[in-house]
Amino acid sequence: DYIHGKGIVHLDVKPSNIMVENERNVRLMDLGIAYRPGSIDSSSQSGLIGSPGYCAPEQHIVRGMPVEIDVRTDIYQVGATLYRLLAGKAPYGADEPDTLRDIAGVKPRLMRVVRRSLAHEPSERFQSAREMREALHEAISTSEPAVDWQDERAKARDFARTHPLWHSMTAPAGGGGLT
Repeated sequence: DYIHGKGIVHLDVKPSNIMVENERNVRLMDLGIAYRPGSIDSSSQSGLIGSPGYCAPEQHIVRGMPVEIDVRTDIYQVGATLYRLLAGKAPYGADEPDTLRDIAGVKPRLMRVVRRSLAHEPSERFQSAREMREALHEAISTSEPAVDWQDERAKARDFARTHPLWHSMTAPAGGGGLT
């Protein structure tokens, strides 16, 4: 929300640009290709702006077409990052570019948050980082039987110990989490 409040869209949210400080505070790094509305002239350039595997559809700039990038572009990239954290792979494969598969062992509510953030149409995504953070918090704090929880809890504890980024991104508002 902070950089979005300043009128900036990051355009390159991915695991290597997310740093965790003191095991709680998440910092978004590398504003090298950050965007302010009106700063991309599609009459003179075209191509992909951002990192393949994390780019929203609107980051594929076509010469002469209007550029419609806003905070929802970063929301898509956060969704792609979450999908990679949960599944260990990119959300869309080259062999199935329009198929987003469910992830084994992931609660349906959490999967719905990921799916919404990865919607092809920006209007179908979360409209702000705060809205997505609230949906994530609700999804992980609501009990929902879907898997063998005893086995999954053990896996989750192991995962959280080796992936502090996951814990900090899903912490409640005010205690770390997406900023």
